[in-house]
Amino acid sequence: MRYGRVSVLLIGAAFAASCARPITKDSGKVTGASGTGALSAQDPVLQALCGKENLQSGASKGSVICSTCPKLDREVGGPGEALVVAREMGSFTAAGKREVLVTLSGCEAHYLNFGGTFLLEENVSQRGVWQKKAYFEGFVPSRCRVVSRPGKRALSDAIFCETTFAGGGKRLNRIQSLVYDPKSSRLVDRTLLEFGDNLGMGVYPDRKVFSVESLGWGVETRKDSQARLQLKLRLRHGEIPADKVHDIVDAPESYIQQTEELSVAWAGALAGVPPKLLPEASSKAAIARVQSLLRSAEGTSQ
Repeated sequence: MRYGRVSVLLIGAAFAASCARPITKDSGKVTGASGTGALSAQDPVLQALCGKENLQSGASKGSVICSTCPKLDREVGGPGEALVVAREMGSFTAAGKREVLVTLSGCEAHYLNFGGTFLLEENVSQRGVWQKKAYFEGFVPSRCRVVSRPGKRALSDAIFCETTFAGGGKRLNRIQSLVYDPKSSRLVDRTLLEFGDNLGMGVYPDRKVFSVESLGWGVETRKDSQARLQLKLRLRHGEIPADKVHDIVDAPESYIQQTEELSVAWAGALAGVPPKLLPEASSKAAIARVQSLLRSAEGTSQ
């Protein structure tokens, strides 16, 4: 799937902001989930995005609120209030550039997961002066890893993210690889895996209830521009009794009977747009099993 520019750069399949965490950049081996980190209203990047007068500290320590909704095409934002949920530096559009991704929640509709991510670039002739360059509407990741792409040719950073969308009684997570394509001015992504749960559907004609959760993941990179992503999952599942198949089920979790953990991995080259990592042979059966659960939920909703 590719996300291009209509009036702004579009990107879908995002995350509900209540669980959002900062994007982090690592060199070499990366494991686990992103930390929470501290944000500051004195940050010149956030001041360039929201306006210094519009920034204030949030209720929780290290959180920042923008009292207006920033716009890509003008300095003054529109009505609304946004929580800054992520900020990370990298070279996203070309090697060597000083750029920042800033994720906000609160300025978009539900179908766009309430937020989006701005790309800002530092002025090459004025250090410390930041300018808005692009907006990825609806892109609000829960976990990301920004990964340098080593090799003979200098490349922009790749991004690996976990995103979530909740709707229709279901939660859908995606593990994605993303990279900015300067030829099309688009952020291009490839989905490695989809997983989630059906615990909010209420009615279960097929009787299946399930929840697949991420326990953490990491990316290993090598000097030959190869990468390996490993993901750990917790799978919980069960069946609704046959005599309740037509009832509204308020607590489907109570019918979960089995819990197990799965480990899956992908490997491949980082040089692609986006990086193309393929499932390892030992992971294919587990991946197929997770995908079959999602298909069963889709059948239930029809």
